[in-house]
Amino acid sequence: MQQKESVEELIYELALRMRIVRAVQQFSNKLVNEKIMVEYEEINERECLVLEFLGQHKGHVKMADIKKFFFDDLAISTISSDITNLAKRGWIEKKIDIENQRARIIELTDMGNNVLNYVKQQQSRRFALLIRALGLKGEEANIIKDVIKRAIEYLDGKLASVNE
Repeated sequence: MQQKESVEELIYELALRMRIVRAVQQFSNKLVNEKIMVEYEEINERECLVLEFLGQHKGHVKMADIKKFFFDDLAISTISSDITNLAKRGWIEKKIDIENQRARIIELTDMGNNVLNYVKQQQSRRFALLIRALGLKGEEANIIKDVIKRAIEYLDGKLASVNE
């Protein structure tokens, strides 16, 4: 895990992992996905996670990479549907893989990057407001950072065990 400096960045990383777990659980339990409003458009949790995965892995991302990100718990048709919806909105682009003409490379568009940044800001802002409201300073803020780091490591372990 990369060294995170700010509480907001750590909180975002924690929230991301919690949302991955929730998205997989929701799909497994056939629950309705929570919707997030992105400038008057709805985006479901899986679509947000796909955008975040693409944002973290700029460049050469294939459908199989995204499927593995969801720990193979989702059918390729479900992921394909999400990819199609994101492409229709202009948030991602599917390109032919030069190395394998049958495969597609999936990339964020500039608009997709804007949506991703908006989603990240909204997620981080929710938790950052709580930290500020608590008035944490100095050593207290460092303790919260350590707790968040431990929570991220714990959830990474949980997510890895799901994939086994």
